[in-house]
Amino acid sequence: MDDPRNLLKPGTRTCRCSSCGEYFTAPSVFDLHRVGQYPGCRCLDPAEIDARGLTLDARGRWTASLRVTLPDRDRRFYPG
Repeated sequence: MDDPRNLLKPGTRTCRCSSCGEYFTAPSVFDLHRVGQYPGCRCLDPAEIDARGLTLDARGRWTASLRVTLPDRDRRFYPG
């Protein structure tokens, strides 16, 4: 059976990284897991992502905790 996270509904803010396969609750959270400049950029591994202050939610998606400062465009989705 397919991973249910693959069934992203149109209009959702959830995104999946095509390089590492991890899921993120918003584009800005996705951006926090990438380092370096193209073409040498890479994904952080799960331990590095955790060290940046991201946590896994109940659905297995990385999300921003209150320790992370988000860009203004996403503050309405992560009050605090």
